Amino acid sequence: MSEPSAFRAEPILSFALDGSSPEQATVPTTVLGYEILRGRRRCPIWRPARNWRAWYLAMMTRHIPEMVRALPSGQRIFINLSSAQILDPTIQALVTACPYADRLVVEWIETPVHRRTLMAAARLFGHLREVGVQVAIDDVGTGHGQDGFGRLSLTGADYLKVDGRVLIRARRHKAARATLRALAAAAHDAPGTLLIVEWVETIADWHLARDCGADAWQGFLSRDLGLNCSINGFTKGGMDEA
Repeated sequence: MSEPSAFRAEPILSFALDGSSPEQATVPTTVLGYEILRGRRRCPIWRPARNWRAWYLAMMTRHIPEMVRALPSGQRIFINLSSAQILDPTIQALVTACPYADRLVVEWIETPVHRRTLMAAARLFGHLREVGVQVAIDDVGTGHGQDGFGRLSLTGADYLKVDGRVLIRARRHKAARATLRALAAAAHDAPGTLLIVEWVETIADWHLARDCGADAWQGFLSRDLGLNCSINGFTKGGMDEA
């Protein structure tokens, strides 16, 4: 049976610190942090449904502390949590008591839940911000599920992460590009909030996201440009894929 704690790390890079094009980017000055994703190449389904506790336990107590010690002080670790996961007592204890809270960004992912669960999760994400853990609202712009702006209004956020499907639509459609610009404007209307665009796969995507007002980007382009190298040992060192 394969080890359940396989992971990979994908960099999140700032436009503000880049040169005029991603080819000029240098890792030490452009990386905001790394999103930790389950599986070496893809995110497998949790089987059984709640075996994510073991994965988060391994990440929060072993792998993420190693990364925090290895990375430059300004870079953060991003990790996904759903409403149900953040309300799990084991996960709550791991996040609220972690000694590297100032280097952690918890991404609140979009999952359909009862409103009571949503509100309880919102209170906890808000508390995390109060104690120094940064929060990102993930999956903004998907058009279904728990709306990103609804979650933003409940907690505030340090980052808004635009779902990659918005960028894909923006490649071809003016209306989608207008949506992307509106999302950037909304993020910037909240003091200190940065907009991250996901699924940046090409140089054209990079320019499109930047020109629409995004602050940072994430996607396969970073791998193609060799920008994953600063924690390459960790991305290769994640255990066998679950």
